[in-house]
Amino acid sequence: MNLHTIRVIIAREYLNKVKKKSFLLITFLVPVLFAAVTVLPALIMLFAKEDSKRVEVLDRSAVMQPYLTDNALATYTFCSADASLDSLKAALPSSEQDVLLVVTPLADSLFNLKAECYSLKPLGEGLKGELQDCLRQAIKDKRIDDYGIAQLPAIVENLEPAVNLRSYTLDEKGNETVSESGVFMTVSMILGMMIFLFISLFGGGVMSSVIEEKSSRVVEVLISSVRATELMFGKIIGVALVALTQFSLWIILTVALVGVAGGLLGKDIFTQENVQAMSGMADSGAMGMHPDVSVSSAGDLLTTLGSMPWGEIILCFFIFFFFGYLLYASLFAAIGSLLPS
Repeated sequence: MNLHTIRVIIAREYLNKVKKKSFLLITFLVPVLFAAVTVLPALIMLFAKEDSKRVEVLDRSAVMQPYLTDNALATYTFCSADASLDSLKAALPSSEQDVLLVVTPLADSLFNLKAECYSLKPLGEGLKGELQDCLRQAIKDKRIDDYGIAQLPAIVENLEPAVNLRSYTLDEKGNETVSESGVFMTVSMILGMMIFLFISLFGGGVMSSVIEEKSSRVVEVLISSVRATELMFGKIIGVALVALTQFSLWIILTVALVGVAGGLLGKDIFTQENVQAMSGMADSGAMGMHPDVSVSSAGDLLTTLGSMPWGEIILCFFIFFFFGYLLYASLFAAIGSLLPS
């Protein structure tokens, strides 16, 4: 094979791809989307505030009133347990109430009950979580009272230990760094999916390029001057360089945009509370866990991300992508050459 010929084909393929408007649009639009995905959830958690709701309660269990007390999320009004549900629902649009909460009678020896909410607008997650917590606590207290054991609540509370397992990694000098295996697993899954997605995307680009040249008869002119293997390698490597260029620009631009956004908006958007809320770890009690226990605090999450060997990760990502791309792009090129023009 003539290396000079392959270099010419690579340069032609590379320049043809990077000069397209679609390449420029995707290259500069995707980092904006990545930065938005990183910053917008923090902004939403920082500035979004759920309005207080007026909740009318039809409590047929006769146990909920001590638990449903007014707070920043809701103010509660209790109606008669004999009130008609249909009439309350019909009057809701014209009343001053925002939500109608209906609690069924206690069902069995375990004091199970059901609750239904009716509202003109969807309930916020904060209010919904509070109502669930109140219902859960009412059933729990009712069951404890039914046992008739003195100091049973304190016994039950003492039986639930607060266990917080933290993991550390040691470097060659013996310095310890907080690390969470879940973060490593998540990063590896995301990068693996990106490799699969982009190999398919750019491999398909090689196949479409082969089909396009066959349809326009350009390949007939090229084959008269170069070998088929030189044309294939030049096309595959040219598109690979386009992909690596695009990846590099995405990483650089995304980091720059996130850094600029953090500088303009201040460090408040990356507080521990916002990161916990974004990662779904703010309400550990909703998962049946002890309230003092969290799978991973926001500080541990950020520390783990900051201590990861990003240079090695990005290098390995490019290596796996490049050789995986060479394999699948060859298959895509072979498929494209077999398709009718």
